[in-house]
Formats: sequence, structure tokens, C-alpha cells
Amino acid sequence: MIKKINDIREEDSNVIGVKAYNCNIMSKNDINTVDGFVIYGRFSNNDLKIALSYLDDDKLYAVRSSMVGEDGISLSSAGKYLTILSVNKQDFGDAVAKIYNQAGKGIKKAVLVQEIIDSEVSGVIFTKNPVTGSGILINAAYGSGENIASGNVIPDEFEVIDGIITSGSQTKHAVFSYGYSKTPGENILLNNRRARVVIHHNGRTLYSLHFMDTRKPVLTKNQIKKLVEEANKIKKIFMVDQDIEFAYSNKKFYFLQTRPITSVVKQIESTEKVKGTIIKGQRVSSGTYIGKAIIVNNKFKEKNVNNSVLVMNEFYPEIIYKLHKFGAIVTAKGGKLSHAVFNNVQRISS
Repeated sequence: MIKKINDIREEDSNVIGVKAYNCNIMSKNDINTVDGFVIYGRFSNNDLKIALSYLDDDKLYAVRSSMVGEDGISLSSAGKYLTILSVNKQDFGDAVAKIYNQAGKGIKKAVLVQEIIDSEVSGVIFTKNPVTGSGILINAAYGSGENIASGNVIPDEFEVIDGIITSGSQTKHAVFSYGYSKTPGENILLNNRRARVVIHHNGRTLYSLHFMDTRKPVLTKNQIKKLVEEANKIKKIFMVDQDIEFAYSNKKFYFLQTRPITSVVKQIESTEKVKGTIIKGQRVSSGTYIGKAIIVNNKFKEKNVNNSVLVMNEFYPEIIYKLHKFGAIVTAKGGKLSHAVFNNVQRISS
């Protein structure tokens, strides 16, 4: 079955999933989200025919899982179900089928479809800092939000407490994004920062930043204030602290999805003496853990990993399904708000 986002009703929430339902709630409360539709229940040929009639030949779409129970008040399954970005009309049916098949049996299936935003900047807002339990935390980076969610980049970080902004800007050279056709060699602006198109293929673009702009923050103070204002509105609508994904394009913020925060940790300082090499970084999970370290240099191989400490450059998506096996994870890349942090595992991000 299919419903447009604006036609969703409260009684639909138990069959379309929280992701799609929350987009409907945001839209009804004048939050700038992205219009679209949700496919739920059995995905039939007739559903495909109707869905294709909603799609334009020259547009690209984000096809996201919205499984029932995926984003609950006490448990997040962030990153466990597929999101396929930059999908054209020709490949749409295969994308939906892939998400349905990946979810397996026994799950109420639903897929949210929205036109893709050609993002200059993307990010994640937590209306309560999950590490300190106070203030608002924003992670943001140029290009696609997938860069932050997957932990492939170290994002710029902005903390806002009582209106005071504390920022940490990272050096960035290359930018990956999904979006519409770009010409290699073309000069463009990403939120008023100079960049050049290196490669564009099948809706995927690699940019290089101008060397004078690599250290500049991805968001201005006025933009941060606007994000905080909108985030507080969303929190008020749902009456609980929220994990919000946003995109910025053509001087507009779009709020792609929101879910309850499922992990606000309490900071615990360890007084235990440790022998050997000490890795210093940012703690993003409570408690302490002692275990055998396994260093992953390139590809993860599942051998004797139970209760170990996984040390790696960046988080590989396939590990999400094996998080329960590890005692802790240490990564060189990634931010405090990536998917890996909030999937029921102690994790330290350097």
C-alpha cells in the first residue's frame, strides 16, 4: 500500500514506521521537511505502478527504510536497515525490493521515498548532548549526511549551551555528496565555500575544497542559531529530546527525519592504572572496559572477536550487525553522533 506523507493519519503509525510518521508530524507543524510517500505492507506490482507515477524521470530520490519498531523511544536501530540514495525512476523498484528483502521475515515493512536534497551541508542535531547530558550538540559536514552517519569523516562539532556556541572545525579537503549532474572541473560554492567538481558519476559527486577554505567551519553562527531554534521546535512537538538529521541547500534547511534520543550517557572517570600504549580521544559512551585489542587495518574478519576491543580507522557498515560481540570500539574517524555510537555498544571515538 502507498500513502503520501501529508495524507498519513495517527492510526497509520503502527504500519508505516516512526520515520515516515514523524515526517508527517513535522510537516503538519510547519517544519521544513521533504515531501514524499511511504510504501508499506506487501509491496505489489500495483504499488510499484502507483509509486512510479509519483516519480519524475529527471529527478533522484532517497529510498529509506521505515520499519515498524526501527526508531523507538528506548531503542534505536540506526543504520541497521538500508537507505539507498540517488535512486532514479528506472532503478526505483529494485531499490525498494532490496530494502524489503534485507529486513527479513517477521518485521512490518515500510519504505519512505523523498526527493533527494543536493546538500551543500548535512548534519545531525541532538537536542540534548548525549555525552554530557546538557546543551545541544550539532555535527555537520559538507555534502551528504551519509558521511557523518557512517563515520567516514570527522565532522565539525558545535555545542550550544544557554545560547553560547562552542565550535570545533576540522580540516577537510575532499567532499562526497549525492545529487544532480555536475561537470568535472566546474567551480561551485558549498555554503559560500569554494569547491571544484573532481568526479561526477550516476548521481555521485566528489569535490575538492579550495585550500583557503579547508579550515573554515561548515556553518555560520547565524545558521547554528537557526538550527537550534528549529530543533527546539521539533523537541516541543514530540515532547522528548530528539536526534534530528538535516540538510542545507540553496539557503534553506531541510529536516529529513527525527527520532527520540535513546542514549544519553553519564560520564565516568576511571582511576584504574593501565599498562601499555595509551590512546587518547573523546569518550562517547559511559563506563570502562578492559579486553583484548583487535586492530583492523583494511577489511573486518570475524574471528575470535567476542568481548574484544575493536580498534579501526573508520567504522565499517557491516559491523553494525555484529556489535553485540564486542566489548568496546575505538575509531580514528567519525563523530559523536554517528550510527555506530547508538547501537548498544560501549564505544570510544578519537
